[in-house]
Amino acid sequence: MYENMDETLKWRLKSGRYVEDVIYEFGCSCQFEEPSNYELFTTEEREDIKSKNIKCNPEPEEDVITCLNAFNKTNVHDIREVMAQFSMRQGSEYTIQKDFSTDVIIYAIHSLVLLYERQPNALGIDHLENWYNINLWALLLTRLSGT
Repeated sequence: MYENMDETLKWRLKSGRYVEDVIYEFGCSCQFEEPSNYELFTTEEREDIKSKNIKCNPEPEEDVITCLNAFNKTNVHDIREVMAQFSMRQGSEYTIQKDFSTDVIIYAIHSLVLLYERQPNALGIDHLENWYNINLWALLLTRLSGT
């Protein structure tokens, strides 16, 4: 795949090196997963990379802020009451365009509450990394992607 990359589409740094080439060459030399490729680039090249394609984080909508603030509770019983209030709101007035974000928040919190309430508390036990991938991240990312 790398060999078929169109050089005109690669990211050319001011130094003349291409980001894709540096990372590819480094990857070929690694025997194990490398936690950082920070030292692959000079200070100037890192600044060049940081200065391009800067994206601003969008401001959350007011209903998202309200939803998140409503969950500022200290016990599971109160959190479940908030989930019930938001669930009741969804009935016939629910629209995916307006309510998707709050729906995802409620889903995420509900998933965490279920893990927390298990005996023993699943969130209070050490797990292998893959447990977190399956039980936390996969649930949330699948829900956010709409699949």
